[in-house]
Amino acid sequence: MNPKLWNNIRFCKQRDQFSCGPVALLNADKFFGLKVTYRHLITYSLMLECTPKHGTLTSSMSKIIGRASRRSWENTEKFLQGCTGCLIIQTGDGRAGRKGHFSLICRDRHGDYFLVNHFDRQYAAMPLKADLIRRYWKEAYRVWYLNKVTYNWS
Repeated sequence: MNPKLWNNIRFCKQRDQFSCGPVALLNADKFFGLKVTYRHLITYSLMLECTPKHGTLTSSMSKIIGRASRRSWENTEKFLQGCTGCLIIQTGDGRAGRKGHFSLICRDRHGDYFLVNHFDRQYAAMPLKADLIRRYWKEAYRVWYLNKVTYNWS
């Protein structure tokens, strides 16, 4: 599967061991139509105070996109319908606000689910069946529901 998805979105993949938070925000903005590329990653990293030593703190992510929340799976499915929203999930152990990995979950207009920048480094986005997406969502330590661009570039 090519990482190029519906509407010609070409998501970015993480190229190091610590920038999953900035990559997740950048890909969310790409999902919502912003013309951002991997070149903008430094701006996202600065915005989230992401460092090679600590990566992205949960508190930094929450400061930019708001408090994480949890909805029922049925409401999450409805939220993801029609390409109007996406999720940033934090997997792993989020205690102390330092551990875990940030990924993006989205759905295209055909109803197919995609996991973006998870642990597979071969592709930026992987199409997955609903039951696998649900498992990742359920096992996530935190979930942020986004229905707009995360950062105002103007």
